Amino acid sequence: MSSETTVEARLLDHLCAAGIRYTTPLDGAGTYVAVPLPDGSEIVISGTTTDRAEVRTRHAPQEHASWQATWQDYRTSRMRMLYDSHGEGREFEADTAAAAAAVVQAVREQTTHDGWTIVDWHTDDDGTVLLLRINDAWATRARAGRGDVDVFHADEPSARERFAELINL
Repeated sequence: MSSETTVEARLLDHLCAAGIRYTTPLDGAGTYVAVPLPDGSEIVISGTTTDRAEVRTRHAPQEHASWQATWQDYRTSRMRMLYDSHGEGREFEADTAAAAAAVVQAVREQTTHDGWTIVDWHTDDDGTVLLLRINDAWATRARAGRGDVDVFHADEPSARERFAELINL
């Protein structure tokens, strides 16, 4: 089945339109969509089919039964259900739009920092580096092992250059 004919493709269209970054892992749990967040947690989006045989995202829209989206922090084992249409019998397009909207809202809530919008981020063993924007102002912020360092920039190119320097230290 080509990716254009899957429920996953339609969901990814919504996420792309909102500028949301994602991965599409395939493991023993099946297929799902993962949305990484700046704090190291992620949102996991999975779907079920009408035959209830599998939890997956790469099936035809006519086989769609439901979407589930869960915020998960693996470091603390905390979870929160963001969206669950199991057993509700929603029409595919409406269900997909609603699931995507719940994910976009959760990402937006997780991607603000003291009133700034987190445009990009990088997390590794040394901590997290944020690229921030508010209106026309730009900043980079290094946290944790890199120390809490805020640098304000006159424009986007200089902010992106410093962001690249910080993540390559």
